[in-house]
Amino acid sequence: MLSISDFPKNPLTVITSEKNRYFAKKLLAQGMKQEKIREILLLFVSYKVPLIEIMKKATNHEWTEYNAYITTVHKHYDNAIKNLNKILGIIKPFSHSDIVVSSVENSTREEVKRDIDYLKKQQAKFVLFKNLLNPLIIPKPDSIHQMIEFQGLALFKYIVPFDREEKPKDVYDFIAELFRNLYNGHIGFDINNLTGDILKKNYIDNTKKLSISKKKILIKEIEKIIS
Repeated sequence: MLSISDFPKNPLTVITSEKNRYFAKKLLAQGMKQEKIREILLLFVSYKVPLIEIMKKATNHEWTEYNAYITTVHKHYDNAIKNLNKILGIIKPFSHSDIVVSSVENSTREEVKRDIDYLKKQQAKFVLFKNLLNPLIIPKPDSIHQMIEFQGLALFKYIVPFDREEKPKDVYDFIAELFRNLYNGHIGFDINNLTGDILKKNYIDNTKKLSISKKKILIKEIEKIIS
């Protein structure tokens, strides 16, 4: 996967077909900014997404055994912390009506709180690999495919207003070539056969199937960056 530092400063340089190079010139003449294209791409990309997919599909015995062990450890810590919180709920907080009993209960509450804090600190040492790979994309994509969906929709919404001829197919074809040349060999699956029609049908239109809350967040993020 391309790292941020590897991303071309001008993503339009990866466009090689005569048709789309000419289309890019027209868009730039109408006010489209190459810097904004890069900004949109980077907002919805993370090398962690392909790594998460690799992790999900991993069958190596040592890896699956380690992952199962760490998951079990976290479950034990979660249960212990949950039980201590239950105890904390049973113990009454300090009450001025009974100084002697309340002081004992208050002291016990503080001990339980310290135990909870200690367990949380110990649990944090057993970091789940998937948490290390938590992408910062908002909303978080479930897959490489969905990451491309987010990028595709964002780019389409940004570029369309600059297409004075109002030919959405040209925009889809343009974005498809951008993705093919930018990501082929870098994202964990073959994107070399991506066309404008496939981009629309199998990627951008898929965003319509997102949950209401996730789609709302996505649209909000897109509107912020293209405004």
